[in-house]
Amino acid sequence: MQAPIAFSICRRALASGCRFNNTLPRHLATIPTTDADSFAPGTLVSSSPHPISHIRLLKIIPHENESLEERNGRLHRERLQHFHHQFWMDNNMDFVAAKDNFETEFMTQHGRPAAPSDLSRFYRSYLESSYDRHAEYNYKVWKSSFEALVPAFQSEFSRWRRRVFAAREERLPWAPPRPSWRRSFSRGLAHLGYGYRAVGVTVR
Repeated sequence: MQAPIAFSICRRALASGCRFNNTLPRHLATIPTTDADSFAPGTLVSSSPHPISHIRLLKIIPHENESLEERNGRLHRERLQHFHHQFWMDNNMDFVAAKDNFETEFMTQHGRPAAPSDLSRFYRSYLESSYDRHAEYNYKVWKSSFEALVPAFQSEFSRWRRRVFAAREERLPWAPPRPSWRRSFSRGLAHLGYGYRAVGVTVR
């Protein structure tokens, strides 16, 4: 029984609060698609998917009075994003090169292009050869996500505190929302750097 053709699968944690998601065809994608300087402080700017890693590169516009906690959270998030981007860019380039080599060798040996049933053997072989690498990536994603919980919640609390103090100085009728562990936890996860967990194959 032939192994089924593996498709590109990955689970992505969607971020809440992204105000700008400009999706373009891959051949027209540019990084970034918008001028970050034109956005207000605190805005989360999202580019079109990167043509190789297929990851939207994010840029957080810092506040002028950005606190140390906010800065640490932002820099931690940027480091995580760079890790995901670099991994998937290297992975996808390696996959494309391996697939091209397989198709070239198959054409030389059989005198015809590789059919989907022929490519399924390549996909299975590639999955097996890259299993350890993706298992290590998943481990690092989970590890870095838990490590990011503290700076993420510290950053969120610092922003909440700044809004409270600003409202008091301006004597505005401001009341904090009712505490919600679900909302707080969701906001914290939104600042983890968007973990990309490899499932099945390997290519984004």
